Amino acid sequence: MGQERFDIDLCLLERFRPALEKPPTVCGQRVRALGRPGQIGPPFGLDDALAFEGTQEPVQVAHVDALPSGQVGQALDQLVAVHRALSQKEEQGRLGEALDSRSHGPPPRSDQPAATSSSAVRTHRPAIIGKKHMWADTRRPSRIGNGLFKRAQRLEDVRGFGIDRVAADADTGPRPRPDRPVLRMENLDTDLPLPPEAVPVTRDALETPAANSWLPFTGDHDLRAAISDFVAARTGHRYDPEREIVITSGGMEGLLDVLLATVDPDDEVLVTDPTYAGFVNRIRIAGGEPRFAPFRSVRGEWRLDLEVLRAAVSDRTALLFLMSPSMPSGGWLGEDDWRAVCDLCRERDLPLLYDTAMERLLFDDRPLLHPLGMDGMPERTVIVGSLSKEHRMIGWRVGWICGPAQTIEDAGWVHVYNTTTPTGIARAAATAVLRADQGHVGECVAELERRRNLMLESLSDWPFVKPAGGWSMLLDVASLGIPPAEASRLLLEESAIAATPMLGWGDEVAARHVRFVFSAEPLDRLATIPERLAGGRLAAAVART
Repeated sequence: MGQERFDIDLCLLERFRPALEKPPTVCGQRVRALGRPGQIGPPFGLDDALAFEGTQEPVQVAHVDALPSGQVGQALDQLVAVHRALSQKEEQGRLGEALDSRSHGPPPRSDQPAATSSSAVRTHRPAIIGKKHMWADTRRPSRIGNGLFKRAQRLEDVRGFGIDRVAADADTGPRPRPDRPVLRMENLDTDLPLPPEAVPVTRDALETPAANSWLPFTGDHDLRAAISDFVAARTGHRYDPEREIVITSGGMEGLLDVLLATVDPDDEVLVTDPTYAGFVNRIRIAGGEPRFAPFRSVRGEWRLDLEVLRAAVSDRTALLFLMSPSMPSGGWLGEDDWRAVCDLCRERDLPLLYDTAMERLLFDDRPLLHPLGMDGMPERTVIVGSLSKEHRMIGWRVGWICGPAQTIEDAGWVHVYNTTTPTGIARAAATAVLRADQGHVGECVAELERRRNLMLESLSDWPFVKPAGGWSMLLDVASLGIPPAEASRLLLEESAIAATPMLGWGDEVAARHVRFVFSAEPLDRLATIPERLAGGRLAAAVART
């Protein structure tokens, strides 16, 4: 093969780069792509229009059929890198031109056409990939929409987490058996019943003045007092409701509030791999850089790699962020794990941000363990709580943060200048639920454990990692030789099972897995999974291992 021309609209490529993680379409036909950079295939044909799903704008590709399939993603990555470097030089040149034009007017342009459309003039410069010459479009996609708004650099590495794409495909995609309903295992919804107080108290409170008021900005006094009592009953540590608790619009708002109050640009936040993609991307939005410590599969269950965790702490580490049981793996920290984590925090004077939203959702009679019960930890710990998981009140959007007064005050101002006030119509029910009997939590845990056990027992040959708690479990599809994006597609198209690939949900460990959420499907529907999988490519791969 000689020199080939590789002509790509890089503005669209950079803008839709996350779409390379799912199969694109070529000339209206879905490509059986492997789905990750460096693994895109098969080669696209001459002058095909590569249109990423979910967009209306094609990216024109020429002579890509000359590239081996395994090199297409590498070519795209290198083209983006060259494009960015050239764009920076052009930005500097345009700045010089602008300054010069203040006194002398714009410099003459020998390459300026006599008439131009509203679109940018393209220039192409070669980039070398191996022995090939490729051509990169040097337009800078620094402004979006009508050209007045630039895209903040903090969003460069912020990516979608795939749930919405899988859900959309589950709603509208083709089915080999239209009569068979899709198992909705892609999203963290639930069919488990609400706490008995949730709906009636919400209904009764709707017309009260408090339900339609801005005040208090940081949450009702009664609700903060209820959270103080709730946490103290579990941990033995009591927070001051006035100074050390802020009510937020869900736990994830509280998490972002704390990150924005404590993390500076280029700070590192140490998190587990896998971890919820919403955690990873909120760290990036706050300007931080996630650094990962892996959960390892040890005898079929998750164990946190404490040696890697300890080695990952550096002078740049602003926070250690943990959740137990963890999303999406169900990994759990036992007593020895917590002792090692707390020793590390004390030795390195390291703050701990702890998400407690699933802490009671534990299987196999595991005890609820909490860092607040360990010496020296209350003053260096901020906890994030929520009614969305343990109490199943997803739509109420009630969360909270608790911690040292100064940090909570700072995070509270982030909260105020973001949402102003937590959801007014939900707060009375939140107070009632937290003060009421918690027996319904144990009943739901028992049902979740039954669902987990059914899946593990009926698919005993499949490479699932057994979760210690939570709402979901992970399947190691990489061990079957199938990338997660492809496995997710096969599950939906062949078996009518919607499951999310874990690309962007951590690092190397996450990138091997597909997540199955069992909180929204009852036992009778979960029992159909083996029959659904039979005869498919994944089942064939399992049989070969």
